[in-house]
Amino acid sequence: MNIKPASLAVILTLALACGMAGCAPASDDAPAQDAATSFREEKIDLPDEAYQVLDMRVTDAGRLFVATGDRESGRVSVLALGDDGLLTETFSTDDLRMTLDAELSYGRACLTAQGQLVCGYRTASGEDEAFYLVDGDSFSALPLAVPAEAFGLRWAEDGTVLAVGNTSVSCMDAGRGDELSSVALPGDTYVSDAAAREGTVYVSTTTSSGTLVKAGLAAFDAATGEPQALEPALQKGLEQALPAGDATGGGCSALLASSEDSLFLCAGGSVFRCASDGVECLLDGVGTHLESASDHPERLLVDADGDLYVLYRHNDGAALHTLYRYVEGERPDVEKKLVVYALEDNSLVRQAVATFRDGHPDVAVEMEVGIPDGSGTSADDALRALNADLLAGTGPDVLVLDGLPIDQLSEQGMLRDLSGQVNAATAGEAYCENVLRAFETDTGCFAVPLRFSIPAIVGDANVLAHADTLDGLVSYLDADDETRALLSASVSLQALYCASSGIIADETGEVDADALATFYDGTRRLLEMAEGNLPEQADPAYDYVEDRFARFGDGTDSLGSAAYFLLFDDTRIAIGPIEGETDFAYVGLTMEHVGFPCAYAPLSFDGSPVFQPRAIVGVSANSDAAATAETFVAYLLERTQQMQGQDSGLPVCVAAFEGRTRLANGGYTVSAGTAPGSANAVEYGRGPFTAEEIQSCIDLMQSVDTACTDDKVVTDAVVAGLQAYCRDEATLEQAVETVVQKINLYRAQ
Repeated sequence: MNIKPASLAVILTLALACGMAGCAPASDDAPAQDAATSFREEKIDLPDEAYQVLDMRVTDAGRLFVATGDRESGRVSVLALGDDGLLTETFSTDDLRMTLDAELSYGRACLTAQGQLVCGYRTASGEDEAFYLVDGDSFSALPLAVPAEAFGLRWAEDGTVLAVGNTSVSCMDAGRGDELSSVALPGDTYVSDAAAREGTVYVSTTTSSGTLVKAGLAAFDAATGEPQALEPALQKGLEQALPAGDATGGGCSALLASSEDSLFLCAGGSVFRCASDGVECLLDGVGTHLESASDHPERLLVDADGDLYVLYRHNDGAALHTLYRYVEGERPDVEKKLVVYALEDNSLVRQAVATFRDGHPDVAVEMEVGIPDGSGTSADDALRALNADLLAGTGPDVLVLDGLPIDQLSEQGMLRDLSGQVNAATAGEAYCENVLRAFETDTGCFAVPLRFSIPAIVGDANVLAHADTLDGLVSYLDADDETRALLSASVSLQALYCASSGIIADETGEVDADALATFYDGTRRLLEMAEGNLPEQADPAYDYVEDRFARFGDGTDSLGSAAYFLLFDDTRIAIGPIEGETDFAYVGLTMEHVGFPCAYAPLSFDGSPVFQPRAIVGVSANSDAAATAETFVAYLLERTQQMQGQDSGLPVCVAAFEGRTRLANGGYTVSAGTAPGSANAVEYGRGPFTAEEIQSCIDLMQSVDTACTDDKVVTDAVVAGLQAYCRDEATLEQAVETVVQKINLYRAQ
């Protein structure tokens, strides 16, 4: 099953009764690595017209060349890095295109060791790709027959070409065009990157098995394709670079680069050199763009001087790539230090930390996480430690307030008034001020949300009419077998909790035991109905209820994901949060194609349009770097930064939301079958957003007015109580009593 914006190389995989794990930084309990060499980070600006980087190469002469493509015009440019640190065009494919047909589009490409361009051009249908060697004003045909599966080309040191596919790597003679060897990977193993050195092809791999993703490295003889054993140094390097490679949510696969005597691996936020004399961690990535949680390393290069080049790919904004160089030498001294704290890791803020450094080289920005992944630290312990630091005046400068007791911190005078930053932002742009000013009081604005989600329900309009209360929705659906069959297995606990939060606890945080009991009983009944409607192909060992709890708050149960299933089974109702523009798109696509009267609406059980604020930021009142911290908050509110973070919620900046809707200018498609693209797959599509659709989305975003705040201690207690009740580890009365007591004790501290 897959869903994708047609114009983006992004696939949203929806897993129900099965899972997909993605790349993640190495866990905090991974073996620590000491960097043997110090590097300073330098951003290399790509031209505005360089939408896509096709390849980059350090030539034999030691100069960086970058091949970029403009998809709209079909033009490919080759840029060279000058002594001034700027990339300037050396030649392009203009003459070639004029000779062939200006309407042809470029395909796969790579750069040779001398900085020449190997580029394929194809018809609009994507067929009949022919390859050419372009060098300045001259060009000539190449007899390359690149396998259709190959998504990229690599020019090897010996002049051969590596054609890198999803599950295979072919080694080809550039002059003759014939295939020297080919390697097909087994089973669920996929290629991430490849490099060649001294007659050996090294392939970085990921192997998927259920919810486990294991990263690995394999070696093959370039001439024969026969497998080779990894050298001991490489095996050790792999173990160091990918310590969490077979954990749930696995480690990220390695990028590869080679030199005459070494193989380099970039993984887990570090760069390693593997050679016969051992393994060296060259760059630990702390304080660099390698810490970014949203920009993913895509290519690694190493030049003769030992400088590193890392190309990052992202799906936000006008371009697909950013480029950084890591130059050997001491990092420059900085005048200012800024510490950003989050109770749990926040990818959006971590991304902002990485990019903020580009425009503020005089500021050393560090991010601290109160509950690191795998640490076992409780929310209670993390909050006590944070509170002690704040009271002592030694705490962080910027606080990501998600999960923290915002009202308490504000009332205790722990937070600075950010009204100036909010007013400055809204003076020049349209914002969802209902969200942006959600925590504003008569005394100031001490907490500012950067993102938000909206709990919602989609499906049969007759059912939606009974969704004003949880009890009303459950009673309608649980009336008989026919109505129970309407509920999709895609039910989000996060959405149900957010929609119920206003009746579970009042503004002071006091829990209503009767309301909590209603929430527990209604939610369990919904889950039981949904479990009964699992698809026939669901794994018998799949624990649906536990999966719902595992997905709580992770963004995988969004409304777009939920609506998707209404197209391919007999259910008619799904529940999930609206997390971003793609949710609006796929809800609209579903409503158009389901074949029954279908609608969607915000979900709220107390009569108030509710939303969940995300990435809420504040500044410590005792910060020694208050001015810098406020500058950072202002940066987070800028339109460009608001465009980032596709999976982190709706942006509060209206223009950023509009910009994001226009990224998928090719529209959206959704398909399902035994496998994506299979002969029996069913596919539906829709075009890009219309102006009317965009305005309708904005109207909804600006209409919600009640914040579902997320004090992690309270939320964890409520969810744990629900889980105990659903597991039959406690009766309804016992679960409610335990949770109420725990929350009352917490509030009394």
